[in-house]
Amino acid sequence: MKDDFAVLESFFGKTFYTYRNYRDAYDYFFDSNGRKGWERESVDGIGIAHKAVYEKYKDYDVDILEKAVEKIIAMYARNCNKNYDNLVSLKCIQPDVAHAVLSREPVITISDIYTLADKLTLNNTVFLTLGGDRGNSEVDWEPGFRAIAHVVKAPYGHGYRSEAKYFKIDIKLDVVLPEAMTRNDFLDYKSAWNVTFIGPELKRDPTQAVGSITYNEAVAVVRCALDRFPEVKDSLEKIFSTTFMNKVYGPTEKLLSVMVNHGETDEAALCRKLNSNLIKTQTADDFTFFAENVLFYGVPGCGKSYSVEQRYESQITYKQCKVRVVFHPDYTYSDFVGQVMPVLEKVKKNDGTEEEKLQYKFVPGPFTRILDVAYANHQEKCLLIIEELNRGNAPAIFGEIFQLLDRNDDGSSKYAIYNSDIANEVHKDKLCPIKLPPNLTIVATMNTSDQNVFTMDTAFQRRWQMEHIPNKFDFKTAHVNKHLPNSKISWGAFAQIVNKKMHTVNSGFGSTDDKSLGVYFATDNDLDNAKRFAEKVLKYLWDDAFKLGRQALFSNCSEGLSSVIEAYEEAKGDPLEAVLLQEIYKEMQDEMAKAERKAAEEAQNEQSGEEPADDAENEPAETPADEE
Repeated sequence: MKDDFAVLESFFGKTFYTYRNYRDAYDYFFDSNGRKGWERESVDGIGIAHKAVYEKYKDYDVDILEKAVEKIIAMYARNCNKNYDNLVSLKCIQPDVAHAVLSREPVITISDIYTLADKLTLNNTVFLTLGGDRGNSEVDWEPGFRAIAHVVKAPYGHGYRSEAKYFKIDIKLDVVLPEAMTRNDFLDYKSAWNVTFIGPELKRDPTQAVGSITYNEAVAVVRCALDRFPEVKDSLEKIFSTTFMNKVYGPTEKLLSVMVNHGETDEAALCRKLNSNLIKTQTADDFTFFAENVLFYGVPGCGKSYSVEQRYESQITYKQCKVRVVFHPDYTYSDFVGQVMPVLEKVKKNDGTEEEKLQYKFVPGPFTRILDVAYANHQEKCLLIIEELNRGNAPAIFGEIFQLLDRNDDGSSKYAIYNSDIANEVHKDKLCPIKLPPNLTIVATMNTSDQNVFTMDTAFQRRWQMEHIPNKFDFKTAHVNKHLPNSKISWGAFAQIVNKKMHTVNSGFGSTDDKSLGVYFATDNDLDNAKRFAEKVLKYLWDDAFKLGRQALFSNCSEGLSSVIEAYEEAKGDPLEAVLLQEIYKEMQDEMAKAERKAAEEAQNEQSGEEPADDAENEPAETPADEE
């Protein structure tokens, strides 16, 4: 019994005598234990919590209670008997281990270890980091510190790789963090620096994937994890003793970045920091919520930019709260964020006069400008629009800003980055962490797959809310129903038949979605002018969409594009009939007739109050050839 009390004392911090007094208070109500106890009329005076336990379990058999107590004591004994000065940090890069951790498998085998066997003892605590190169296709997890476990099977299987030094261990997970914690997350916790595989690295990590952690380092790591994820508190208290957790809850040394001018005291600099730059102390409630990362994609001309305008730009009150940028193959990180450039500035001379001199200063790019505006106007919705996202090397252009795209529920960035140029421009403090505020939305557009200049990896894409803009030709709209110059065929009928033929002709050459004519590929002005239509639409179909199958669309391919455009512009009748195959032109006529019939039926249904029938039911039987 005394040993059991010692276990509880070590874990919960209460003395042996306290637990003995609790026991003595109940002895009076149990005749079988041979101890008299404290004479009292009822258990009411013992305490509400203890009485509740007594009332719940008083009728259980003694054997059952003893077994339950043995299990409870054994659980706490495993934790309180740990040597917290002999903790281990373990880094795993094997996909099977990473997947086992993330799926919270009960027991996980770690192999390929050959050092620190004396520290990987039974029940010892292991701080588990998932490694891996994001550029590796097998790494589908976020690298970083992810879990705390304990050893359930000490080193075994020595020599399983034909070398005696290699062995395995089995671990059991005690807590898995909701998200991976990178080294940057531990920057403010000085005691966590140089924690092997976890904290900021001032000295090289060991080449072997196992390292030691001191007591104070473990406290710092747990404190940082607890500050980041308060919801794991109960799990941590089950892993570590009260003494350890009291250390975690106690004062912790954290670093505060302060810019100190020459001749200024540290105290004065700190006061200046606390009393200036109020925007950094604002809470999420101070901001207007308008935060998403949205990526519209679809064929050229399907209405991506129109969707951006209608759904996002229309909500912006002031033009300075909106920045638009277009990515292209030569666009770089420096163009997007900003760069140090020579600028002419007036400088005072010793005699008090001014002269212009060349100075090198940071010139902010579109991202830094809109970030500055968003923080300075926290009650206004701010918008960064990126057109043609995949025309540039988007992951390279974003650089470390990529990390900011992970958002909290309030719209702010989950993780901060450190960039002295951005911090100085936005916060006037080079050491201030950078995050996206809740009032800044980033909206991007891109065309579909085959014509991409650069591909985007899954890790980058998943940080965006992807939304496909369908290429929908609605014959109720004036633009779709608008007839082509000097033609009986509407833009909608022309584009749909051409797209259908395009998919047939190019079916063996991969996806043709990105080559389709979008509903807004041609503007109203293009549809009013025969020359503009020919130079824009017919030229595109000849040079690109039907490059490998022009004979499937055009009636005369022998004399080149110029002859096609001349025939179209100089046609006496319908110019489409002059340049397209007769069967293609006939399909367009049929599409026009179908649209007219459907419009007439819908008009009739509106008058009668009936629901319109499905297209399949509205489609009339084909007219026999001899009755046409």
